Amino acid sequence: MLYKITKNEPCEQVLKADPDQVLTFLNAVFRRCKVGEGNYALRAFEHSAEGRCVLRQAVPFDRMLKGILVEAANVIAARSAPPAVLSPPVCIFGNETRDGKSTATERNVLAAPAIVIDLDKAPRAGLEAARTVLGPPTLVVQSGGLWVASDGEQQPKLHVYWRLKTPASSDQEKIDLKRARRLAALISGGDRTAAALSHPLRLPGSWHTKGEPRLCHVIENNVEAEVGLSDALALLQAEADLRGLEAGDSRPADSRTGFKAEAPLCRGDLLALAAAIPNPDAPDWNNWSDTGMAFYDASHGSDDGEDAFHAWSEKAVIVHDPEATQYKWDHIRLSPPSDISTGTLIRRAKQAEPGFRLPSGATIRAELRPEDFFDPIPELPGGAGTDGQEWPEPLDIFGHEDPASLSEPPQGALPETLDRWARSEARRKGVSLTFAAASAMTAVAAAIGGSLRIRPRVHDDGWTEPAAFWTALVADPGSAKSPTISAAVQPLRELDKERWRLDKPRHDEWLAATRRRGKDAPPPGPEPAIRRCVVDDITMEQQVRIHAANPRGLLRAPDELAGLLGSLGAYKKGADADRSQLLRLFDGGEITIDRVGSGTTRADSALMTVLAGTQPDKIRSLTRDLGADGLLQRCIFVLDDGADRVGIDEPADAQALADYRQLVRHLAQAEHLSLSVVRASPDAQTVLVGARRRISALVHLPGASGALQGHIAKWEKLLWRIALVFHCANEFGRAGCVDCEVPLSLETARQAALFAGHLVQHSIEFYRRNYDASTTNTEAIGIAGWLLTRPDISTVTRRDIQQARKSLAGVDNVRQLLRAMEELVIAGWCKEEARKVDGPTKWAINPAVHERFFGQAQREQEERKRKHELIKEAGAARRALAEALDLNSARGLNEGAFA
Repeated sequence: MLYKITKNEPCEQVLKADPDQVLTFLNAVFRRCKVGEGNYALRAFEHSAEGRCVLRQAVPFDRMLKGILVEAANVIAARSAPPAVLSPPVCIFGNETRDGKSTATERNVLAAPAIVIDLDKAPRAGLEAARTVLGPPTLVVQSGGLWVASDGEQQPKLHVYWRLKTPASSDQEKIDLKRARRLAALISGGDRTAAALSHPLRLPGSWHTKGEPRLCHVIENNVEAEVGLSDALALLQAEADLRGLEAGDSRPADSRTGFKAEAPLCRGDLLALAAAIPNPDAPDWNNWSDTGMAFYDASHGSDDGEDAFHAWSEKAVIVHDPEATQYKWDHIRLSPPSDISTGTLIRRAKQAEPGFRLPSGATIRAELRPEDFFDPIPELPGGAGTDGQEWPEPLDIFGHEDPASLSEPPQGALPETLDRWARSEARRKGVSLTFAAASAMTAVAAAIGGSLRIRPRVHDDGWTEPAAFWTALVADPGSAKSPTISAAVQPLRELDKERWRLDKPRHDEWLAATRRRGKDAPPPGPEPAIRRCVVDDITMEQQVRIHAANPRGLLRAPDELAGLLGSLGAYKKGADADRSQLLRLFDGGEITIDRVGSGTTRADSALMTVLAGTQPDKIRSLTRDLGADGLLQRCIFVLDDGADRVGIDEPADAQALADYRQLVRHLAQAEHLSLSVVRASPDAQTVLVGARRRISALVHLPGASGALQGHIAKWEKLLWRIALVFHCANEFGRAGCVDCEVPLSLETARQAALFAGHLVQHSIEFYRRNYDASTTNTEAIGIAGWLLTRPDISTVTRRDIQQARKSLAGVDNVRQLLRAMEELVIAGWCKEEARKVDGPTKWAINPAVHERFFGQAQREQEERKRKHELIKEAGAARRALAEALDLNSARGLNEGAFA
C-alpha cells in the first residue's frame, strides 16, 4: 500500500469511487500540466472538530495517478466513525522536503493549473456571479454538501474550476493566481480560505460521508474552456473595484521556519515603526538595506511590510527612488535575512522617540535587550499590567477632533497660486485658511470641468475622473462663508458676464429669425450657445438645458446648500426623480429628462460642481433625509474651527489675486482634445495609491457610522480629482498652460495626498457630529467615561459594568457588553483577566487612561454631577407638585362638604 491510514472498522455500506469522474477531473483541470514532473499530494481529513489529517502522502504526478486516487477514495469511503474526506490540493508540488518528507506548501508549488472557488453559501448565485466575470467554467462540481437557505430551500454546494491556459509556476504567477482566487471568492461569496494554492478540495469521484453519503461529481464539463491568468485577474480586479471589494495580501505564505520573528507584526505596528525611525536625505545605504531586511522579517514578507518599507524609504525625499525600493524588497524576498528583525526596528524607533510603544501593545521580549524595555526616563505613562507586561498607550476612542487641527492645511499641501490667494483672502475675510483653500480648489475644478480627466490606474483606460467637487462650508451665520465663496467664484462670474454680452445678441438674432421664418423657408442654422460657467437658483430641467450647451460642466453656487438639496422636486410631486438625476451629475455622464408637457431635454455631458455654505442646524436636518442614497456622502464638508476671527482691513495681495484670476480664466477657456487624459508619473502613482489605502483604512475607525464608511469609499474618486486640480494649477504656474503629455509629478501627488488627508479629518468630525455611531462604540465610550470617574479601581467585572450601564444590564445584553469591552481591549484601555465559556468576565484597567484622559475625566465628573443636581431638582419639583395637588384636592373636598 502506498500510504498509511488510521485503522477503522469497515462501515456496513460499501461505497466505491467513480473512476470516470476522477479521470474527467484530471483530464480537465490538469490538462496543461506536464505529466511526469513533480508530485501530487494525497490528503484526507476527518469530519470532526479537529479535522485530523488521516492521509498524508506524496505520489508522482504520472499516468498511474488515476488508479492511486481511486484506491485512496475507496479506502477513505470505507472508514466508519469519524468519517473522512479525500481532499488533495489542486496543484503539483516540487521536491522541497522537511524532515525527509515532501512539503505541500505554497512555496513548494511547482504548477497551479486553475482558478478555483469553493461555494458553500448561496452556491447558485455565486456561480452566476463568477460566470458573468470569467465566462463558462471548465468544471462545475457538486461537492456533496448542502446549503440551506433562509426559506428552507436546499442547494448543493459547488466547487468551480477555470483551467489556466498556462499553469502558474513563477513566483509572480503564483502571487497573481492567489489574488485572482481571492477576488473570485469575494465576488462570488465563496470561501476565501480556498484562495491558498495548497488548499485541499474534495476529489470528484470520491464520497462525501458526513451524514447521508453523496458522491462528489461533475455537473458541468466545458473541457475546452480555459482562461489566461493576466486577463482573468484584470477582469476580476475590475469587478471588485466596481463593487468596492478589496482582496488583501495575495502573496503565498512563506512556510519556512527561518523567520527570526515568531509572529508577524500587524500593519499598524509596521507603519508606526516606519513613521518613528528616521531616514535622512543622505542615508547610509547599508542602514537602508538592513532596515528593509528588518521590515521583511518582522512582517514575514507580507504586503504590509512592503508598504511600511516604502513609507520609511520615501522619508528621504531627495534620494528616494520607488523603483529601487521595490527592487530591494524583491531581492530580499529571494535572499531573506536570518539575524535581523523586529528588535532592530524597535531599537531604532526607541532611539529616535524615547518611550516608543507598538500601537497594538505587542511586546517582543525574545528579540530585545533589557534596555529596550526600560527607557532612560523617570516614569512613563501607563505601567505594567497584571501579567507583568507593559501596557500599550491607550487610544482616544472619544473621537473629538481638536478644532485647531481643522483650521489650516499641513505646510506644503497647496499649489503656490492657491496657497497665496487663500492666505490673503482668509486674513481679509476672517475665515480659516481651509475655508478659503477649499473654496479656491472647488472653483478651479469648475473651471476645468470635464475638459480634462485624470486616469487613476496604470493599466485601466476605462476609468478616468473629471474635475468636480461638491463642497460645503459649514459654519454658523455671520462667519463669512458667502464672501469667501463669492471671492473664489468671482473670476468665473466675470467670464460669464463677458460671454453673455457676446452670446446673447447672437442668440436673440437667431431666435427672431426662427420666429420670422416662413413655412417653406430654410432654418436659420443651429441654435447659438450661450456659454456659462455658473448657475444659481435653477430647476433641474433648466439646468440640463444649460448643460447641453456647456458640455465641459457648470458650477452651481447657491446661497445655502440646504436650499439646493431641500428644493429638489419643488415644482413637482416628490423629489426622488431630481435626486437621482443630481447623483448622475457628480460624474458628468449623459442625462435625459422626459416631461409630458415640455418633451425631452438631453445633455450628452452633464458635470456639476457645487460650492455652497450651510449652517450646522440645517445640515443636521438634511442628514436624516438624504443620507441613504449616497448624495451627502459625495460632498466634502469643511467645518468651521470655532475660532473668533475678525477680517483684517488690509490691502489684498494684488499679485496673488491676479495670478488666481488668470489661472481660473485660462482653465475655463482652454480647449483640449475630447480624449485628453492626464497620467501620473510612477512616483506620483505610488504616493497616491498609498494615500488611497490609508484613507480607505479609516472605515475601520472605532464607531465609524455607515454614512462615514460610505463617504470614505468616495475618496477613491475625490483624491484623484484633487490631484488633477493641483496638477493644472502647478503646470499653469510653471508653463502658463497645461500640456496633457506632462505627467502628474511627485510633488503634486504629495500636495494632493496631504490636502486630501486634511479634508478627511473634517469628514470624520462631520460624521461624528451628525450621524450616530454603532451601538457597540456608543457603549464602549459610555463604559470608558465611567471608568475615568473611578480612578480607585484596577479591575472591573461584568456585574460592575451592568450596574454602571443600565443599558447593558441583564442576560440578554451580555453579548453587547462583551463586544463593547472587546473594543476597549483593542484600544488599549483594558486587558482580559478572567473568562468563562461564554467569554471574558473580568478585565484589568490600564492605569494610563486616567493620566492620558484627565481632561475627559473632569468633564465626565462635571457632567455626572450636573445630571445628579438636575435629578435632585426634578425630584423636589415633583414632590412640590404632588403636595400642591394634595392640598388643592383637600380644599376642594372641604369646599364641597360645606356647599
